[in-house]
Amino acid sequence: MKKWMSGLIVLALMMLCVACSNGDNGDNGSNEKGGAKEDQTDTGQAATAAPEETVKIEVERWFSVTVDPPEPGNDAILQQIKKDLNIDLQYAFTSGKSDEWRAKLGARIAASDLPEAILFFNMKDYVKAQMEGYLMPLNDVLTLDNLPSNMGYINKEMLFSISDSDGNYHGIPSRPPSVTNSLFIRKDWLDKLELPMPQTTEELREVMLAFAHDDPDGNGKKDTFGFSAPGSSMTNQVFWQLLSSFTGDVRGTYWVDEAGKLAGGPTSDGMRQYLQYMQDLMKEGAIDPDMATNNLDRVTQKIEQGQVGIFFHAGYPASIVDNMKAINPDAETVILPPVTGPAGRASNNAKTYAPNGVLGVTMKLKDDPAKVQKIIDLLNWMNGGIGEELLTFGVEGVNHKRENGKVTEFLPGKQSNYLPAYSLIGETALKTKPESVQAFYPDPFLYEQQMLLLGDKPERGSVFTMGYAKEPIEYAADLNKYVNEMMMKFIYANVALDDSSWADYVKTYMETYKGQRYVDAVTEQLEQNGVLK
Repeated sequence: MKKWMSGLIVLALMMLCVACSNGDNGDNGSNEKGGAKEDQTDTGQAATAAPEETVKIEVERWFSVTVDPPEPGNDAILQQIKKDLNIDLQYAFTSGKSDEWRAKLGARIAASDLPEAILFFNMKDYVKAQMEGYLMPLNDVLTLDNLPSNMGYINKEMLFSISDSDGNYHGIPSRPPSVTNSLFIRKDWLDKLELPMPQTTEELREVMLAFAHDDPDGNGKKDTFGFSAPGSSMTNQVFWQLLSSFTGDVRGTYWVDEAGKLAGGPTSDGMRQYLQYMQDLMKEGAIDPDMATNNLDRVTQKIEQGQVGIFFHAGYPASIVDNMKAINPDAETVILPPVTGPAGRASNNAKTYAPNGVLGVTMKLKDDPAKVQKIIDLLNWMNGGIGEELLTFGVEGVNHKRENGKVTEFLPGKQSNYLPAYSLIGETALKTKPESVQAFYPDPFLYEQQMLLLGDKPERGSVFTMGYAKEPIEYAADLNKYVNEMMMKFIYANVALDDSSWADYVKTYMETYKGQRYVDAVTEQLEQNGVLK
């Protein structure tokens, strides 16, 4: 009897539960239009979608130094990517010499062991990969009309700069870098000699001469120079501010002027003026005479020993200044603001739309559009929100300190060296925001110097950095080698800069080294792209 009554009670409760589950807040099973409710599954529960499968994406990349990422299971960035995007992201890092990475990548390609993506830090490597055919064209996948929300930095010039002769681009461009190159100057020497900060090329010339001849260190010896540099390439970053003062472009190459005409170049009047300026400084003893044979270590040693008044560095040279102060506690080094010359205001950097790298998607994914889209989603994640913040600052307590929800101090060191290596989109935009700069440079002086470096906004860029044309590589290597050789000869006065010698140089450039063909090819591209007027 008790068992029977118990069974009735259980049955009644079950029927009550079914009745309740079939109702919808007392609507007696009807939808808003009075019709029957949607069918339920046999269990009386609504159907649920199967969870999305986690996809593995391997990225091959080179990084200049060895990095120490956490183990994957303890890696907050990889775990957040898996949580947010269902991507099992795996990095294949190579550090050290870039040629070793190229050899490793070549072996993988030869063995048909393709990763899903490859980050190219060098456009020559990317172009080579395009030609070898193991990268996917992405023209139908990523267009200016369907850019993800965080990737608005991509423009038509950038896509043109990474496209081949058929207009196909085989990767996703990284964010253009915020370069913090500059010439730096010994302010204590300026003060000792009662000289103002130079603002023009002529004032800079006077400062260099004074630094070389007027005993700025007060030791009674003639053992200082106005300027020194490693001279392996006379058009590299070391010389950009000086070059752009005379030629208009930091590399001394071609650019488009305000009238829409092709300007500049290695045979221009501006280049001749620059070479005359440097030759005069060399003759007058203002420039280190060992510049042609200096390497970076030797120049750094001279700077630290107090022999050089003006020098180049990428970012504020904090360690060099520390070593300098160990010898002379009164040494003071600050940014040399870009001077104005015959071509207008100089810059330490080029205006650019050229990417900081290209993430090539390999042919391994030619039949897997869903995974290609996952890669695009990953880059979008890295360009904003929690992804961008993690790549910039890492994890609280490990890579940074935080107060009241705000990052107050970044903690550099071995535990943080992998963060820039993880980025597949170049430098994060957060790194240029004042509050972020404050976290990376809590010292007021260094913060001021970094903000000044970031504030150097160049007015011009070459036709190549602006994405107006692509350099004719079939002529470029021989031309660049010849130009560098001749620049050194002109600066050291081994070749005169009179009209006859300059005419010989121009003729050799244009004819022997096919410079005219180079210029014609560039001009044709500029005309086709509607750049010239």
